[in-house]
Amino acid sequence: MTVRDAIDSIYEVFGLPGNAAAPTIMKRRIFNDLNSAMQLLWAKGNRLFDFYTRRIQTVTVASGTDSIELSDDVQSVLGPVKIASNNVLLRPIRTRGEYDAFYSIYANSLTALANAAPQAYYVEANRSASGPDATTITLFVVPKPTTNTNLVMEVTLKAPSFTETDYNASPSTSIPIPHNYAETLLLPIARYVACSSLFFADKSKQREPQLKAEYDRALQSLAEAST
Repeated sequence: MTVRDAIDSIYEVFGLPGNAAAPTIMKRRIFNDLNSAMQLLWAKGNRLFDFYTRRIQTVTVASGTDSIELSDDVQSVLGPVKIASNNVLLRPIRTRGEYDAFYSIYANSLTALANAAPQAYYVEANRSASGPDATTITLFVVPKPTTNTNLVMEVTLKAPSFTETDYNASPSTSIPIPHNYAETLLLPIARYVACSSLFFADKSKQREPQLKAEYDRALQSLAEAST
């Protein structure tokens, strides 16, 4: 299912044929409703969408540096993290204190380790300078590599967020969930969320019980999938 398919389906709640016929304020609300539904599915549908919420990622830690900032769509590092060239696994470090004192805790050294192939990694999440709601995920390694080093890891992804640009793209952006789950889970949730809008005409209120029933069935399916 594409963003255009989903958005146009939500507009059916308001009796509109699609995005072009809607005022700007309604467009903003409809895209927010779709993104809210995606976030709910990402949070509660982890077993259903597990293979959509994960990715194998390769990053390059530059020679003489100790960290790399991961791409914006990464939510967390699942591990394991390994050196791509030889599949050597890096030791996970759970706290910043352990990372900073790695040379004394794990290497029995009084000074920082000389540059060499990384042995361990630490993942740190911080608020991004780009905005109050944005975060950055940084992967730190120890020791610093002597050459540019590719690391391979499994990561979890943030819930995707769509805009009018995705709707208008040719072809329209695909929504990263299986089509049958889009029909039975995503759309019922998004439509019901949308019906709380002030744009939901009084004459359409007769549809609200049906939308609520479909929404409840979708939530029940998510609950059953998480047990």
